[in-house]
Amino acid sequence: TEFYAKELAPFKIDVRYYNPAKLYQLSTLQFRTHRKQLSVDDTEVITGGRNIGDDYFDLSPEFNFHDTDIHVTGPIAKVTREAFDRFFIHPITKRAQFPTEPSALNFLSKYEEKTAKAKAFYQTTVAEKRARERIQREGDTALARLTPVACPTLTFSSDGPGARFSERLKDDFINKYRFLRKVLFEKVSNTDKRLIVSSPYVIDGINHNSTLDLVLRKGAEVFVYTNSLGSTDASYVAANMYLGLPAWMQAGVHVYLHDGKYIPTNPNTPAEIRKARSGTHSKVQVYISKQGSEFMVGTYNVDHRSNYYNAEMGIFCGGSAKLTNTVIASIKRNMQHGLNVTRDGKHVVDRNGQLQSIYGSTDAEIRKMKLITIPSRLARDLL
Repeated sequence: TEFYAKELAPFKIDVRYYNPAKLYQLSTLQFRTHRKQLSVDDTEVITGGRNIGDDYFDLSPEFNFHDTDIHVTGPIAKVTREAFDRFFIHPITKRAQFPTEPSALNFLSKYEEKTAKAKAFYQTTVAEKRARERIQREGDTALARLTPVACPTLTFSSDGPGARFSERLKDDFINKYRFLRKVLFEKVSNTDKRLIVSSPYVIDGINHNSTLDLVLRKGAEVFVYTNSLGSTDASYVAANMYLGLPAWMQAGVHVYLHDGKYIPTNPNTPAEIRKARSGTHSKVQVYISKQGSEFMVGTYNVDHRSNYYNAEMGIFCGGSAKLTNTVIASIKRNMQHGLNVTRDGKHVVDRNGQLQSIYGSTDAEIRKMKLITIPSRLARDLL
């Protein structure tokens, strides 16, 4: 990556790495930033689950991720940028070091090969130019259909930088570094009518289960939308999800799984993209209570890695029934195109009302997942 950073430098793009721990520091290496944001001039910001890559923008002919973003303008944009700066200048973050040209001939050939590859990456091909033009046209059309809506209560929460394994062992770890967890716990705990969760990964644990029990005891309905084995590239996570599924169903949770098929959101999507496998990468929570409604769009997955190891962020919007209903409608659309888990937790009903396998995948993938179920469960706290 230092070769790419060197090619970006002339354009005044500063590349830095968060927590570049050594491979032998297995525990400390787990602490990464999972935050995603695009801030512009302290006036607008976009966040959500989306990474930068073809498969996050419906551009891959093999596998694409469905995502949810929130675009906000106003003073909160500056607050999010200041949070970014705290990570960018923190001592745990290191500036990319440019490669130096080696003297040995065998190393020189590798250096030249990597340099050429980095230079080629930033050259626009004819195919890329056409793709950009199509994206620009479709993006302009999509934006023209959107109408900005005011959010009466807007909140931003971000974890803090600098968490390491030595800090994880201390009693004040959550209070010192993991601020978003506390906000999420408060929002979920106050939900007494309906809780809707969209997350690519859902792995049960003591904290997650106790919070879920609290909500269910209040009589709230709980809806979860996540990936099936057929719609994820992480079978070890799916193994844990399927182990916890019977208990969720017994508790009365409504569970819907992505089936790995394209969700028709854009009529202009090329046929090859529609045929590609897809999975949900959307990280959204909706809280409906007697006091009102609120939702969160952010980077937090319902798993142990997001709970303890990842630095996460999220934007909360409360007091706007219109916005909340828009978010709910988006999740419901995905659910309707997916698989509805039956109450016994053993089967699913597809979009055509037909009973299907709960895995939504090939026999080979099912066998592979079952083979790694036990080790996946043992490694659950790292997933």
